[in-house]
Amino acid sequence: LHPRVRRQRQMCIRDRAKALEELGMKVYPASANYLLFRRAGCTDLKERLAQRGVLIRSCGNYPGLGPDYYRVAVRPHEENLVLIQTLREVL
Repeated sequence: LHPRVRRQRQMCIRDRAKALEELGMKVYPASANYLLFRRAGCTDLKERLAQRGVLIRSCGNYPGLGPDYYRVAVRPHEENLVLIQTLREVL
């Protein structure tokens, strides 16, 4: 990747992680284009967001993770805003 693209991607990862943490999520370090996070006790977040047109991945079937772990792709800033606003609405 071009250094500029890499920097932009890292900024998106950092911004999305910070926003998720501000909403009470536990965000785990990422080295890929995905963020793994946990909302303790919230096992239906995928369904709540899907009803509003926002898709996230449930990680409940991953070895060692429970039904309150989720994964989101790192997306452009505008899509991050939609995710965060929708999370605010459903939490």
